[in-house]
Amino acid sequence: MQRTHLIYSCQIASLKMNIDDFTISTVDSWKLAAFVKMDEAFVRDAGFDIENYLINRFAKNFGRAEDNAFINGTGIQMPTGILNAINGADVGITTAEITYDNVIGLYFSVKPEYRRNAVWLMNDETALALRTLKDSAGNYLWRNSDDTILGKRVIISEYMPNTESDSKPIAFGDFSYYWVIGRSPVSFKTLSEKFALHDQIGYLAFEFLDGKLIRPEAVKVIQIKTEING
Repeated sequence: MQRTHLIYSCQIASLKMNIDDFTISTVDSWKLAAFVKMDEAFVRDAGFDIENYLINRFAKNFGRAEDNAFINGTGIQMPTGILNAINGADVGITTAEITYDNVIGLYFSVKPEYRRNAVWLMNDETALALRTLKDSAGNYLWRNSDDTILGKRVIISEYMPNTESDSKPIAFGDFSYYWVIGRSPVSFKTLSEKFALHDQIGYLAFEFLDGKLIRPEAVKVIQIKTEING
């Protein structure tokens, strides 16, 4: 069986939506597609429901691709991620390294109205580093056995960057202001005739979606300073 590849492709349509009394945001529709070919003999002799297996596999791959795009998407033929430099989250703290003080600073850089339902977003490596941070009295910042910092839940994503030069390793805020627009659910097609001359069957999955942070001040990030060598 071929490796499954997922791609974002053509823009289907644009829609301008009134977000509030002051803002109009343009929502696009991008096609996310995955395709795989399999030998007919393998499909016949597999001994299990190959289509159901592929549907589940496509669903998992689509979920990972969506998560990555909603965080790191460029907005060019794909959703605009929360870390996007132009249309993503506002920078709350700029620092050379993550310290207790700037984690606290990031928390308070978010307005109270957005802190109410706020969560933290980071990857495992950053979470591990935060587990070791202490205040001036030697108390751990992350003292609770549960996954909270300052009473707010921590969400782990493998698609958040590490703490490196010019990265944004921690985001904090109300992510309900990141709108995911699904123009259509995931569709699955079996292409039995297209590859018949090669004794193969094609399987195609696709969906149309977009994502955008419609209120950048609702989520803030820590920006690691760019290292200047020399």
